[in-house]
Amino acid sequence: MACAITEVCFGVNAEGKPVKQFTLRNNNGFTVKVIDYGATVTSICLPVKNGSTVDVVLGFDNMQGYLSGLNPYFGATVGRVANRTKPTNFTLDGKCVSITQNQGDFQLHGGNKGFDKVMWNTSIEGDCLIMTYNSPDGEEGYPGNLLVKTIFKVTPDNCLYISFSATTDQTTVVNLTNHSYFNLAGHNAGAEELLKHNVKIEADSYTKLSSELVATGEIVPVDGTGYDLRSLVVLGEAMKKIKEDGFDINFCLKPPTNVQKLAAVVCYKPLGTSMEVYTNVPGVQFYTSNAIDSIPGGKCGATYTKHAALCLETNHYPNSANIKSFPSIELRPGEEYKHDVMYKFGF
Repeated sequence: MACAITEVCFGVNAEGKPVKQFTLRNNNGFTVKVIDYGATVTSICLPVKNGSTVDVVLGFDNMQGYLSGLNPYFGATVGRVANRTKPTNFTLDGKCVSITQNQGDFQLHGGNKGFDKVMWNTSIEGDCLIMTYNSPDGEEGYPGNLLVKTIFKVTPDNCLYISFSATTDQTTVVNLTNHSYFNLAGHNAGAEELLKHNVKIEADSYTKLSSELVATGEIVPVDGTGYDLRSLVVLGEAMKKIKEDGFDINFCLKPPTNVQKLAAVVCYKPLGTSMEVYTNVPGVQFYTSNAIDSIPGGKCGATYTKHAALCLETNHYPNSANIKSFPSIELRPGEEYKHDVMYKFGF
């Protein structure tokens, strides 16, 4: 078998239910750990030149951290709709839908109890870890009973493959993502090393934001702006060219979007680690942990601070429930939502 999967107890959730952690490992020593709380990636370990391993995603060693209000969606499966939605009242098939607000007057990442905060059912089929969740009609205001499936797979060539799918019994909206925070120098390397990373994003345009970081509907070319990352650039230098204190923007990936294509490249030359991101969805949210202040209790006692990691959240464009000119996130009975993302690691 190309990948071995084992499981251990990771603790209990807020209701006292057991949480399992699954380890997916290939023959090269590449390992990924996932818990069934939030279908959350807790660890991605790469063998490196000196014979040791480096864990390249931020997270916690125990459930206390993942249950904490300081947890900024580390590694989680986010839904029913990722990113910011405003207004939270919108029309769907001629009917008014009102979803919950959990950040001021808008919704972020699915509401008060999104998919990142629920227990997922698990099964193992060959070298695939399969997690499913039945989101009931009306959960966080969304219509329809939604059956969601997330498949995790580690390949012999050091890829983490994540496949999202969903079906519904009423017209609804769906826009899932994985919210892993990456630092290819190591989860505890901090901003100093993150800013040395080289980054490339295959996008000619981005979605303009309001002062509240909500997509306005306008699509802006990257030409002549600090958002032009079409060639490998040093992240620290790129951040100096934008007005904002770091990146938190959705890039519109180059078509076609019906097959997996290269979306982004990240590399950390001092250690020789790299990551390529492939997806079949039209956007990727690039975020450089601008809102992290100080999160204690990280893995191995780490304290995570501002700009300690970067996120590449493949998704449909943000606020698409309100902006009909964007690629649709509407899902109807008889249809299937499909979203694939692959992280290919070099070391």
